Amino acid sequence: MPLVSFNAAAEEGYAASSVEGASPERVFEHVWAMDVMDRTRRRLAEECAGGGKVEIFDALFPDGGEMAGYAAVGAQLRLSETALRSTVMRLRGRWRELIRAELSRTLSSSEVLNKEMRPLQAAL
Repeated sequence: MPLVSFNAAAEEGYAASSVEGASPERVFEHVWAMDVMDRTRRRLAEECAGGGKVEIFDALFPDGGEMAGYAAVGAQLRLSETALRSTVMRLRGRWRELIRAELSRTLSSSEVLNKEMRPLQAAL
């Protein structure tokens, strides 16, 4: 009987994160951090979709790539560069809130949450 993974994405993440000389703990922390970022990015995308901002989200967080420059994205979205920068700042702030909310689901206090943010940032 073949071995079937209950979490193939996590297994792929471990395999992709296996760097020569990296400790198992470091690989785990990296995969964990990427998983947190991915889950919260999906939640942010859902919020943007619910608010009619799919085009904005897609332009700012393109799949498999980096955002084009502010001028190009602003022109695409018919926003001034200043308005676009403000939108980016708000979305990044909301993403940060979603990350904190995700981490706080399993933590007992805001002190512990603040300590847990450091390893997340370091793992990325």
